[in-house]
Amino acid sequence: MTDEKSKKILSCRICKGNNLLPYLDLGITPLANGLVKPENINKNELKFPLIVCYCKDCSLSQLSVVVNPEILFRDYFYMSSISNTFKVHCNSIATNLTETLQLDENDLVVDIASNDGCLLQEFKKMKTKILGIEPAVNLASLANSNDIETLNTFWNEESANKILQEYGGAKVITAFNVFAHVDDVHGFVKNVKTALNDDGMFVIQVPYMIDFLEKHEFDTVYHEHLSYFLLKPLQYILEQHDMKVAKVKKHSIHGGTIEIRAIKNTPENKNIKSNIDDLL
Repeated sequence: MTDEKSKKILSCRICKGNNLLPYLDLGITPLANGLVKPENINKNELKFPLIVCYCKDCSLSQLSVVVNPEILFRDYFYMSSISNTFKVHCNSIATNLTETLQLDENDLVVDIASNDGCLLQEFKKMKTKILGIEPAVNLASLANSNDIETLNTFWNEESANKILQEYGGAKVITAFNVFAHVDDVHGFVKNVKTALNDDGMFVIQVPYMIDFLEKHEFDTVYHEHLSYFLLKPLQYILEQHDMKVAKVKKHSIHGGTIEIRAIKNTPENKNIKSNIDDLL
């Protein structure tokens, strides 16, 4: 997809089924966060279809078109740290994970799509080792200038192997508000498993489809948000990569968020109980 501006999606990115039902069509729409400057007002603006489809096989909702991530994410304007609510949320998560997993200065926390380092800043206060993965040149540069070590790259096989070989693997890998932005979710999880220590934890936070439906949150549909998750599709993809859900939690932030804490399906983790059935 290197040279293409977008591509149509004809199958479910989770279960690969073709049983897709379009149910929300917002027309041909320009990109979010792309306010046109006055001097460019007469130039053609990039616009793409904005249609949400439902997979009848696994219950994932996804857009019918994927815009090239090089267009969406290489120069990114939204900075996580501008939201005090999100900063408080990050502090709460970092504190809880540090206490729950008994993290110390020898443990590495990796944040995928780390933005300006808002979450990692809180882990840094806990004295853990930190590393950000951020494709936006401007944001990675800002984070590094603030002493938040950040690799300016997309999350992929190369970055996962680099963490394993040069950093010794990660005790925690976080993916906040990024998993819904990813087309190749199977590759994403596979690479997480590569970089994650056997006793480590993968923490996903995504907007929750139940809130989307109950609160009519159509304004959360834009081209960056490729997927709209219920719990079952998340459970399914983790199990496909021999990982299991250890804990599920709901948060009110971003209009309603679901957090999945996943672990490798090792013999040592076999007896760990999950609360997933309560929410299902």
